[in-house]
Amino acid sequence: MDNFVKTSQPTQTANPQSVEPYEIRFADSGSGGLVMLLDALGTLAPKLAAWQNKYNLDFRLSHLGDYVNQDRWANAARKTDEEHAREIKRLTGALLGIAGNLVVADDKEDAVRRGVPNQVVVACNTASEAYQSHYQSNSEKLAARQTDKIMPILQPSAEALYHSGKVTETEEGGKVLSLAFFATPYTVETGVYQKMLEEFMPSIMAKLA
Repeated sequence: MDNFVKTSQPTQTANPQSVEPYEIRFADSGSGGLVMLLDALGTLAPKLAAWQNKYNLDFRLSHLGDYVNQDRWANAARKTDEEHAREIKRLTGALLGIAGNLVVADDKEDAVRRGVPNQVVVACNTASEAYQSHYQSNSEKLAARQTDKIMPILQPSAEALYHSGKVTETEEGGKVLSLAFFATPYTVETGVYQKMLEEFMPSIMAKLA
């Protein structure tokens, strides 16, 4: 746990004595996930407040970044060859293991005491791709096999990109969805976003600039 830095932001509750904690942890290779957490907190605040009152939950949003291994992440994410891909998978497995505190808790009180989150958002494109391609379909490779509590950001991010992109026509009469996109070479070269975007509208070619 010493290799990671965790920050948290609890939401406001009307009656804290009668509610049950529900933690959503944003995990990534650095600090980008913290921006996502703050954006989610601002965007979802009204809904979270309504759900808290309705279901007697105390939503707690926290961030955990693998700052100590940032150089290893940056190094590994520069290429998609087998060696670099293996390193990404190792880093992703370690990140998820720590972020989810993936242990078998005896009961709800034990889970809270151990700091086990209810949901882990993989707030990193590189780690999300590695999780989906390696761990999600091979749950036995993840320490506690709790893949149901882990949510990679690729699908919702692809949907957001699709709705914000600009469609232009080519000289041949085809259509191109042009986007400005910041990501590691690893994420771009895997083509994961291009494939997802093309699924939304097969007749359009996704072009990431």
